[in-house]
Amino acid sequence: MLKDCPHCFARVIPMNGCQCPNCNKDLSPSAEQNFVPVWIGYTTIMPPKCHRCGMSTTRTDKIIGWTRDTVYVENEDSDFRIALFFLSLIFLPFVILMNRFTGHKNVDSKYVIQIPTCDLCRAKDTEIIEHNNARTAIKIAVHREFAKSLRS
Repeated sequence: MLKDCPHCFARVIPMNGCQCPNCNKDLSPSAEQNFVPVWIGYTTIMPPKCHRCGMSTTRTDKIIGWTRDTVYVENEDSDFRIALFFLSLIFLPFVILMNRFTGHKNVDSKYVIQIPTCDLCRAKDTEIIEHNNARTAIKIAVHREFAKSLRS
């Protein structure tokens, strides 16, 4: 049974009853918890509040992230690919060669999301908890006042 940790915001399977294996803290939600995880995308309408402290602001910061995907690009030399496949069954280093010559490439994607941040919180980094598979939204920890304004 997966639970969201209110401290590190990771989705975890509790250990020893109700303890997070990631941060070793209690998984019980606490009333004084100021940060909550939310999904924010390119089209999300942001409230005029700082996402770190919940105070009113008109200033925004960019969250810039990079993701890496492996894509397949068709290679025209299929005989060479088949020969490498059979050789890779015998020798593991040929697996590396097969991936090198058959068109598997790593593609880096950049995403930029504008998010309200006041001058006092500008120096603090915003940690991205996770991003969705389509790379159109990120999950970050925000102040609960910002999260309430975001949902309404």
